[in-house]
Amino acid sequence: MSPLLAGLIAIASIVANAFFVASEFALLAARRSRIEQFAADGRRGARSAQKALRELTLMLAGAQFGITAATIVLGAVAEPALAGVLEGWFEGLNVPEGLVHPVAFAIALAVVVFAHMVIGEMAPKSWAITDPERSAMLLARPFRAFTLAFRPFLVLLNNAANGLLRLVGVTPQDERSMQAGPAELAVLLVESVELGKIEADEADMIESAIRLSGLTASSAMVPRHAVDAVVGGADLDTIEERAVANRRSRVVVTNEMGVALGVVHIRDVLSLETSERRGRRADELMYS
Repeated sequence: MSPLLAGLIAIASIVANAFFVASEFALLAARRSRIEQFAADGRRGARSAQKALRELTLMLAGAQFGITAATIVLGAVAEPALAGVLEGWFEGLNVPEGLVHPVAFAIALAVVVFAHMVIGEMAPKSWAITDPERSAMLLARPFRAFTLAFRPFLVLLNNAANGLLRLVGVTPQDERSMQAGPAELAVLLVESVELGKIEADEADMIESAIRLSGLTASSAMVPRHAVDAVVGGADLDTIEERAVANRRSRVVVTNEMGVALGVVHIRDVLSLETSERRGRRADELMYS
């Protein structure tokens, strides 16, 4: 094989490897809620990305197959071709015959591995996770076309892998779980505030709503015997004392049997002059 053809095949292999790596990481990092929103808005490539996320394990099998094939082709073609070119140069430089092949092989291997790792792996991975939704929409259509072309073979590989998982008691999933509990949502809120996506007071309000959703009436209530209340015949000075002592703006009013009749707001008590309070009872200012 001519060095030119080998070089073209090597470049194509690295580009193909980069494509599959970017597709894999984009689908893994993309948020389904964003993709579904883009699909509803009619964004180009969003529906293909949405379909890919629905059969994620098959798509990942396609990515792994593509990466493996591209790597094998690169190793089979690029390293021997580059080593052959280097051997010719070294022979012209009168390098000892015993060192020509080992040195050429080591340099060729280092160059191929460097190009494969940087251009074919690390750069596309970083690009994909920087903006996963955009990357997924851009790559989903050609990536799904490749996966569908090899679908029977990929299904076979996927079923074999799933069978191994079942042998060790793991149930395979075709879709990535997007559920988040209260703890995960709290972390997302903190990250959103740090990134400036939402305001701190908005995050506090959402966090309070999350905490409230986990409460029941029994966890929020105070038992009747623990309520610091006054009877309906109590004077207004007693209400003020209770409100100050308990640091509450409202005081519960009960009958002689302890049954709640209503509440008195301390504002209504303080709005009265001292002379107006005389002879007034709690049940006169209470509301239910």
